[in-house]
Amino acid sequence: MSAVREIASTYQVGIDGRELEAYGVPPGGVTIAAQPVSLVGRPLFNPAGNYSYYILIGLVCAAAQSVIRMAVGVSIGFGSYDQICRDLKSTRVSTPRLFACKLIGACAIALPATYGAVAAVLTIFGTPHRGSLLLIFFAVTMYVVVQVCMGYGYFGLC
Repeated sequence: MSAVREIASTYQVGIDGRELEAYGVPPGGVTIAAQPVSLVGRPLFNPAGNYSYYILIGLVCAAAQSVIRMAVGVSIGFGSYDQICRDLKSTRVSTPRLFACKLIGACAIALPATYGAVAAVLTIFGTPHRGSLLLIFFAVTMYVVVQVCMGYGYFGLC
């Protein structure tokens, strides 16, 4: 198909050139004005050129984001502000340490589910990828940690 398009575009340039000459464009500038600009992209992370793979992984990430933030909001909703302050004073735990413990607990629940969803996209649906699976799952880990932190930030402020 690309060869057919190449041949057709060559004929189209010739036809457009004759039309431009009829309108008074000088012969030296006809080919430049008639030749279409063709962009060629070689995507690094889309080797098959199929954008449905991006949609699928995007849907998985959007679902993970929504579930993670909702779960963080529910976990904050179960404890009241007064209760958290009493617990902090009685156990003498610093706020950063409490946050780290909550972050680790939330990630321990969210990471396996997100890993499973991404693994399903890669294996069941056959999404092609280039590069290391270790790097992909490291990026997923960072994504989950950031989503948990943002959830605690948003709902903590609320």
